[in-house]
Amino acid sequence: MAAREGKLNGCRLYGVALLTRGNGSRAGRLPAGVSVLRFRDIGALVEPAQFSHAASVQSDVGHHRTVVERAFRYGAVLPAPVGTVFRGVERVRRWMEQNYIALNEGIHFVAGRCEARVHVSPRGAEESLSEEDVGLARAATAECFRALRRDSVAALPLSPDAHSTILSGAFLIEQARWTEFAELVRSQALGRPELRFVKTGPWPPYDFVRMDFGS
Repeated sequence: MAAREGKLNGCRLYGVALLTRGNGSRAGRLPAGVSVLRFRDIGALVEPAQFSHAASVQSDVGHHRTVVERAFRYGAVLPAPVGTVFRGVERVRRWMEQNYIALNEGIHFVAGRCEARVHVSPRGAEESLSEEDVGLARAATAECFRALRRDSVAALPLSPDAHSTILSGAFLIEQARWTEFAELVRSQALGRPELRFVKTGPWPPYDFVRMDFGS
């Protein structure tokens, strides 16, 4: 990857994981080169990287997701934004120490929970839909999403991933209730045969984490 070439004078952050007796050794389950920098009961998922203010992040998206989702298999994790690179390990350690309370609260909030994404689009050809049809479809979709929201811990609208998508949303749900949520999405789809529902996940809580890196 381009961001890994040259002198590795930085430290790439993939996320912050909750370390417990059962998952404290998760470093051995992460991709090669990724380690866990521990502070109290949380650990930063880090890897040596080239530090650059203008580093390209697109080439690292796939690897970033691999690291975060591998860690997510073994416990709660707060995903960091793609391309987050510190000026060395000590900067990461200092950031964890300064933001420990917020990180600890955040990671306990998402513990035992996962993200589902739901995208809704019309079943008919988009060009065949009138403006009134599109308006009705949006209203119907909003009603369905309100039902899904009531069954989730939190929900956020997402930018449509395709031009034909009417509405997209992210839902934070209890992992133990994944099957029930999936069934609720299915029931909403059955009640709106004119709409196509696509559900993906379970994902780490990508859309429900905001990290503060200061100035």
